[in-house]
Amino acid sequence: MELSKKDSKMLQGLSVLAMVWLHLFNREAGDLFTPLLFIGPKPLSFLIAQLADFCVFGFAFVSGYGHMAQTGEKGWYRSRLKGLLSVLISYWSVLAVFTVVSVIAGNAASMPGDVWTFLKHVLTTDSSYNGAWWYMFAYAVIVLASPLILKAVEKWHPLLLIPAGGALYIAAYAVRFWIPNGGNWFLTKFGPLGMTAAEYVIGAFFFKYRIFSKTYAVWEKINRYLRAVIGAALIAVLLICRTYVVPALFFAPVSGIVLITLFHFWKKPNWIEKVFAFVGSQSTNVWLTHLFFCQFLFKNLVYLAKYPLLIYLFLIGITLGISMILQFIEAPLQKLIKRKGTYEKNPHLLPRA
Repeated sequence: MELSKKDSKMLQGLSVLAMVWLHLFNREAGDLFTPLLFIGPKPLSFLIAQLADFCVFGFAFVSGYGHMAQTGEKGWYRSRLKGLLSVLISYWSVLAVFTVVSVIAGNAASMPGDVWTFLKHVLTTDSSYNGAWWYMFAYAVIVLASPLILKAVEKWHPLLLIPAGGALYIAAYAVRFWIPNGGNWFLTKFGPLGMTAAEYVIGAFFFKYRIFSKTYAVWEKINRYLRAVIGAALIAVLLICRTYVVPALFFAPVSGIVLITLFHFWKKPNWIEKVFAFVGSQSTNVWLTHLFFCQFLFKNLVYLAKYPLLIYLFLIGITLGISMILQFIEAPLQKLIKRKGTYEKNPHLLPRA
């Protein structure tokens, strides 16, 4: 019951769909949209957005899981670097295309701005053009450091690894949200990088100890109707608690583990698997572009659809369409990388699987 290539793509799709919902509806409406359903005083769209904050955890988790699965194979690190290059090509393509769009639209002062700011974006050290791009730097650093990280997962006893990972997560969270950094670049980067690295370690830990298989061995012994009730109850409890009891991002790994496990164990109809796998195959570009249509270059464009579900489908449709165009643009370079290495055999490189 461990993650296959297809499972990884579906989880990637789930994570990016959650990310889009989070960034659209992590607010209680205001003048931007009209919610129709409420749980207590808050709109259901807002509650779902609070639960959807597991999205980055989802990417980091599956990445750590897949990298751990690949470790030890011949040329695994070279393959991982080629996978990173593939993601960077997608990132640079989006950067180039939307910079041109920004200039044409008359927004050149903010994007590309000055030469130094543009160069920092090329190097992934700045994400001021698009807030979601902070993950690119964190992912690159983690991939480069993956031999050391995964060696620790392999060698350290769980009684040492779990407290160490927890301490890293707590320290990074504190730096990110509680400690004023005064513009210090290293502290600014340490917060999200440390949290993501800890989440990456959780994924690697799950593969090493075959947590999914061991959990499923217990899960499958439960009556299927009772499983459905338990799953629905867990989601309902998380939905309420993540808004009204423990709304902090600090608890995203807890809800992320529960949701990823339930999703993985769910015996999905074939058409649903195809939908999530397709979105997963496009998730890099959806991640890189979606904020342009609700927060940046075309600010609030998608909110013209007025109602949450219509807004969501509008943005998903836009970003999937643009993603396929971008993949066509990138195709020659992506094919060159595939001919030069074996990274495409790794099913778990994220954000691109």
